[in-house]
Amino acid sequence: KTYFDEQVVCAINNGPNTLNAEIQIPMQYNHLRNMTTNQIIEKKLVANSIIMEPYSHEFFIVEK
Repeated sequence: KTYFDEQVVCAINNGPNTLNAEIQIPMQYNHLRNMTTNQIIEKKLVANSIIMEPYSHEFFIVEK
């Protein structure tokens, strides 16, 4: 989702198992920052991986 000049990624795991999701972001950025834990996920060449617990959600801000 884009809010003015910021992009936010919302990741949802509605399943009963841990999820290792790969996400591709089609824009230039340096890293993703978890909005609740401040964890940084550095940009990879092709796709980024996030590990999610069962029945959880995460919000990431895309930082340029």
